[in-house]
Amino acid sequence: MKMPPSANQRRYPEPPPTPSDMPQSDQNQDTTPGGKDGPTRNKETAMQELVMSAVGTALRPVTSRLDDLQQKVDPVIAYVNNNTVAKHTEMLQTHLNPMNRSLGTLQDQVERVERRFDPLNEHLDSVQHGILRGVDQKCNTLEQAVQTAHKDIRTVSDTQVVTKALTADVLVNSYQVYNSACGSGLTRPFKVIPFIREGGETESPSASGLPLLHDVPTINNIEDEELDLYLREYDIVYDGLSRAAKLRKLRVHIGCTPEDEKPMTHSSTLVVMLLLGVAFFVLFPDHFLSI
Repeated sequence: MKMPPSANQRRYPEPPPTPSDMPQSDQNQDTTPGGKDGPTRNKETAMQELVMSAVGTALRPVTSRLDDLQQKVDPVIAYVNNNTVAKHTEMLQTHLNPMNRSLGTLQDQVERVERRFDPLNEHLDSVQHGILRGVDQKCNTLEQAVQTAHKDIRTVSDTQVVTKALTADVLVNSYQVYNSACGSGLTRPFKVIPFIREGGETESPSASGLPLLHDVPTINNIEDEELDLYLREYDIVYDGLSRAAKLRKLRVHIGCTPEDEKPMTHSSTLVVMLLLGVAFFVLFPDHFLSI
């Protein structure tokens, strides 16, 4: 790196000499009109001396200030020379070399630790895969069990619906058999035949605002609208029929013995009811066991 010149080596332009600094030989030159150069030479010389004197006087403060500035700049230049990039690089390299060696050693240790952990990672991966496979199998088994349970529930629900429907049919048939032995119902009232709803549920006719048909006079005296509603709820076709025909169909469904037929004896009624009970037990043994 090229060093800047010092204050001793640097040279500033010197001011022109003043008349007092000029050699005495020039001052003692002949300036008379009879001299060598004459009047013109004397004027030029005087003018030149005057200009040189003025310039020298003007440059002295500048030169003095430049010297002061040079004295202030010299320490800065010396400091910069002593703190060059090369010197700082050497200092940093001296401090960084031990750190680089330490980092290299640490890197080697980390690599050795990673090599020791490789078998453990492989074992963990194997365990994780095993756990996931086991969980998947358990989930599949659980899903199958849930699906089977849903099917069983649907089967049980369907069975309950069928059971309720059959139970309602058996109940209606048993009431019809019982009513067939009650004559006109005045001495022994009829059993009220319920309405069968969806799912085998039963409902009393009183829930629909209808009178309960316990005897023949009550049946014969119901209003036409009530008669039609009874026939609809009992699912009896009655379109185009007269009132007498509608009442006859309603009495037959209830189990009331027609007037031109003899009522069933008590023994016949008991036999029919016994047969219905046996059939109900054969069809639904679990229902009797639960009771």
